[in-house]
Amino acid sequence: MNTDTASACLAELGNPRRLEAFRLAVRAGPDGLTVGEIQRHLDIPKSTLSHHCLHLCSAGLLTQRRVGRTIRCVANFDLARELAGFLVEECCRGVEMVERSAADEGEEAGDDCCAAALAACCEPAAEACCPDGAAADCCPEPAAAGA
Repeated sequence: MNTDTASACLAELGNPRRLEAFRLAVRAGPDGLTVGEIQRHLDIPKSTLSHHCLHLCSAGLLTQRRVGRTIRCVANFDLARELAGFLVEECCRGVEMVERSAADEGEEAGDDCCAAALAACCEPAAEACCPDGAAADCCPEPAAAGA
């Protein structure tokens, strides 16, 4: 997946109703749901749902197929897995340090903390995050499970 495709998918999923419709289609599995079933679950007008489905279909996240007189909406599971994989494929690989410019000097303390310190899947050494030894200032302790 490339950045443009991921961006298009995420833009469409950025609408709360579209996200709800997509997640509902995912829960329904490979048989999907009829437009009427989705409409009843989300309690939205048919024209509004049609608009949202059009956006999801244009991004490739949803497919619609006619079965008799009804239209079934099915999530594109392959694309959903590809999108999720794209988002985390470089997790914890590290980022080359870039020298700070004079404009960056006014940033608040803590801006140097690496994202991996905040990710649930990673527990990087504090010195890797904060080479200047200010680990307590820049890398908060990960939240305890269930906290």
